[in-house]
Amino acid sequence: MDTPQTISLWDWTDESQQGPIVSAVIKAADPKFENFWIKFNPDDPHELIANSQERIVIFNWTEGNSKFDFYSPRIETRDYASPEKGAQDMTKSVFIPTTEMAVTATKGGDILVWDKSLILEGVGEANEKRLIKVVALNAVKDAKGPFTAITMLTTVHDQYLVVGNNDGSIRFYDFKFKVVAWFEDMNLHTIKSISFSKRQRRVAIAPVVDIHDANAKDKKDEETTTITE
Repeated sequence: MDTPQTISLWDWTDESQQGPIVSAVIKAADPKFENFWIKFNPDDPHELIANSQERIVIFNWTEGNSKFDFYSPRIETRDYASPEKGAQDMTKSVFIPTTEMAVTATKGGDILVWDKSLILEGVGEANEKRLIKVVALNAVKDAKGPFTAITMLTTVHDQYLVVGNNDGSIRFYDFKFKVVAWFEDMNLHTIKSISFSKRQRRVAIAPVVDIHDANAKDKKDEETTTITE
C-alpha cells in the first residue's frame, strides 16, 4: 500500500483528458490510518467516503478544482458501549441512498452513523458529517466480547442496508436500522462480497408441447435408428 496514499478521479467519458481531474494526497502517520475501502455517494458523485482501520475520511470535489477537499469526523472510544468495542477495527463504509447519512461498520458488530451537523458543537463545519450515534447490529451477551464482526455493507433498491457478517449470516435493515429479513444457519463462512442483479425478474414460461406430435416424432426416430457394431 502506498504511503502517502493518493486518491485520484478520472473522467473516463472524456477522451481528451490526459490525467485525473482531481486528486488528493493522504498522509498517514500510522498504518492503521491507511485507507483500504472507498465508495461514491450514489446520490452525489462529488462526495466519497473512505475508511481505514481507525478513521473515516470524507472527500468532496467541485468542477474545475484539481484537488479534493476532505475531512475526518471525530470518533472517540467513549462513543462506544465499551472500551473493548471501541478498540475494534472499522471494516466497510457506505452511503445511505436518498439521505444525508453514511455508515461505517466495525469488527465489534456496530455501525457508526454519520450525518450532517444540525447543531454546531465546536466540532467541524455546518455542512460536514459528524458521528450521530453508534448502533449495535450484532447483539452480544457481554460488551467486552466476543463479537460478531460486520465484514460487508451494501444497499439495495434504495430501501435496505444489507449486512454480511463473519459468522456467515446476512441481514437486511431499513434505513432506521431495524431488521426486516435475515439469512442464517446456512453453513457459510465470513461474508466477503454481496451483489444483486439489476435485471428485472421474469416469469419462467415453459414451451407448449403437443404430446401427440412428440410421441409421433419419438416413434419415427426409433424406426430410423441404425445400430452399427
